Amino acid sequence: MGGERGDGRGGDGEAEARGELEAGEGATQDMSRGEGGDERGWQPVRQYPVAEPSPSEPVSLETVTPWLKALAHPVRLRLPRTLARGAHTTGELAHARGLSAPEVSRRLAALRRAGLLTARREGRYVRYTVNLPDLTALGSDVLEAVLR
Repeated sequence: MGGERGDGRGGDGEAEARGELEAGEGATQDMSRGEGGDERGWQPVRQYPVAEPSPSEPVSLETVTPWLKALAHPVRLRLPRTLARGAHTTGELAHARGLSAPEVSRRLAALRRAGLLTARREGRYVRYTVNLPDLTALGSDVLEAVLR
């Protein structure tokens, strides 16, 4: 026969398309079983939202404005991306971005005043890193300040 499969069951593609296969036949039965041949099938996963403590007071526009001003310049927007990969000195950032050290220093100072960067002195060098808690909260804080 033209529609025979090697496993002894009929392989009629037209019958499969019409839904005429017997119950329990085919791959859907195997896929619906859990590990070890469990007959219950796939079990739903229930996820419940975790209640976050609400801030004591809503974020104001005056709080968010310095962050947005600090990120308004293209160079100041790109520097945190580089710093997110690890701590860098002013000279390293200047070399990586193809800028002068004084220009990078000015941009870093603006980001630091806004609280988006932290600085750590190591001998005669200062290593800058991204202030991750504040930077990750930036998006939700901006939305909260604008939408309230």
